[in-house]
Amino acid sequence: LTKRHISEFYINWNRKSDNIKKISQKLNLGLDTFVFIDDNPTECAEVYLPGENSLLHEISIIFDKPVYVGDTLTVYGRVNKVLSLFKRVSINATIKNQNDMVVSHAIITVGLTK
Repeated sequence: LTKRHISEFYINWNRKSDNIKKISQKLNLGLDTFVFIDDNPTECAEVYLPGENSLLHEISIIFDKPVYVGDTLTVYGRVNKVLSLFKRVSINATIKNQNDMVVSHAIITVGLTK
């Protein structure tokens, strides 16, 4: 991605959740239309986006096949581990592009908010 692919961004020391809310208001988009990705679990834990009452804690992907700007990726998965104490679920996932071609496999850790 290049800067021209980004609609709006803030680079500052403010909380990331506050910046996302400001972007949501400026672009007149609901928070349920946003995806937040960060390699720092603490940053991920600070940001809650509405959806299925879950919070993505961890995802590590090395794509097996090329992925291009404009591709639509769909994640299919099956729960392989439930960590009740930490309110987390581990999912074995398969990621496909818009042509139904598998581009990667991943283990996704999701924290439940309820």
